[in-house]
Amino acid sequence: MNESKNKLKLAKKLKVLADKGVGGEKHNAEKLLQKLMKEHGIRLDQIENPLKEAHFFKYKNSSKDLLIQIIVMVCGLEVEIWRGAIGRNSFKIYCTELEFIEIQANFHFYSKAFEEEMKTFWKAFIHKNDLFPELDETKGSNSTPMDSDEIERLVQMMSGMKRHHYRKQLTS
Repeated sequence: MNESKNKLKLAKKLKVLADKGVGGEKHNAEKLLQKLMKEHGIRLDQIENPLKEAHFFKYKNSSKDLLIQIIVMVCGLEVEIWRGAIGRNSFKIYCTELEFIEIQANFHFYSKAFEEEMKTFWKAFIHKNDLFPELDETKGSNSTPMDSDEIERLVQMMSGMKRHHYRKQLTS
């Protein structure tokens, strides 16, 4: 039973690649899918079964909103999301196996991209608001060099930011 379920999961993943892949990836997925279906007696309706099952997602606090956005992107606005299903930082949704795979793949990809963008945002925010210590001219700088592309991205991001001014509120 468990082996047949794993073969069905593999067939569903191959079906996603066969439908959404590009070039050689798509062609190879189609060939592998046909072979798997033939060898294990899997029917196309089993793969395309719209049966929705409970699926669980874990996340870090910083990526909760991104996960929700991806779930809604894949499943639509009508999807119901239950929070805390298997722990504090988790969601439970009912979706098809193909939707589950697509959500996982998108979340993995966009989480990494989001982290990289947040690093750039952090640097731009620090520079825009001049949040640096006063440097002793006799000591060298500890800053790491940036390439020209990174500098250009920082400048562009900073140009869209508002500079915030802190006013000391000391009274005597």
